[in-house]
Amino acid sequence: MCRPRRSTPCGRAGTSPTTSSRHCGAGRLRPYVHKDLGLVVDLGGTDAVSKPLGIELRGLPAQAVARGYHWSALRTNVAKTRVMTNWLLNAVAGDDFVRTGFQARKAARLKDFEYTDAYLTPEQVRAHVEGTSRQD
Repeated sequence: MCRPRRSTPCGRAGTSPTTSSRHCGAGRLRPYVHKDLGLVVDLGGTDAVSKPLGIELRGLPAQAVARGYHWSALRTNVAKTRVMTNWLLNAVAGDDFVRTGFQARKAARLKDFEYTDAYLTPEQVRAHVEGTSRQD
């Protein structure tokens, strides 16, 4: 929000946020209208449900739509390749092939899945906060 008679984010003087948004190129404000494009749920195997554009699907067609949506939502080609390879391996060789050797019969712990050692310890956070407040 801009105060009256202050400079706007665009660098021009304005009298209200509406005025400044018009100067920034926002134009007229329109009410938001949600456009529901449907839903997709892939539960693995042939268990899937999707409702693209209001058309109800179940089974393999729903799985194809759900996976297509998921795949297209991935941002990088590396991620798309990894996911597609995993799906193809699972389809050809089964679920057990993809998981072979994972965790090697060890109990699963959070640090096995995430790089928890990359987080600061509580002591490091306190030292950082105290160091920052001293500089102020």
